[in-house]
Amino acid sequence: MLTIKVEAIAGASIQNTFEEATLIAKKLDCYVDFNFNGVKCSAHPGGDSKVGAERYFEALKVKDEIARYANNF
Repeated sequence: MLTIKVEAIAGASIQNTFEEATLIAKKLDCYVDFNFNGVKCSAHPGGDSKVGAERYFEALKVKDEIARYANNF
């Protein structure tokens, strides 16, 4: 499946960013990757933005910055 990389808007919340990324993923039938405060994030067309936001906050707890990753599926 195709992956599109986008940039998150400064000042946006992680919940809204995952919601918008998920909408783009659904419209284009692809994954949408973005970086949010040092966490690599990925939205899937069938994913849930709330799950993505929860995983983002879990990823922030990881001490190794390279391993910080969150997805919505």
